[in-house]
Amino acid sequence: MSHPSSTEACLKPLPTKGKSVDSTGTNGNCSYCSQPSIAGRDRTRDSYFRKKYAIDRFLGSVLLVLSSPVTLTLFTLVKLTSPGPGFYRQKRVGLDGKTFEIIKLRSMVKDAEENGAVWAEENDNRVTSVGAFIRKTRIDELPQLV
Repeated sequence: MSHPSSTEACLKPLPTKGKSVDSTGTNGNCSYCSQPSIAGRDRTRDSYFRKKYAIDRFLGSVLLVLSSPVTLTLFTLVKLTSPGPGFYRQKRVGLDGKTFEIIKLRSMVKDAEENGAVWAEENDNRVTSVGAFIRKTRIDELPQLV
């Protein structure tokens, strides 16, 4: 088997018999040709996603704290100006068909989709007065930080 050029990764796995990949001393390079190994790339990728997850959680928490006064104020306005809950929950389908639930500030009248989901139109009569403002400024999305 020929080895890859200097810009490609070697497809041979790192030798790990009796050792962890990190203890091979190869720093993620193929022990045969010294090219970057796929196994080393997987380790780097896992490390990247662990760091990204931690940073996402930290920044989300900071934004949640900073946006909570605005969210609570708007929640109160929604409750005072129209009957029904202040938050709207909806199930969505994500990657690989996994369902998840989103939470938004309610911008339409209660039971606006009782006859099935319908795309909102310009000057839609189902949108509340507070809802028009929070839709225009997109701050109905703030509760998703939770």
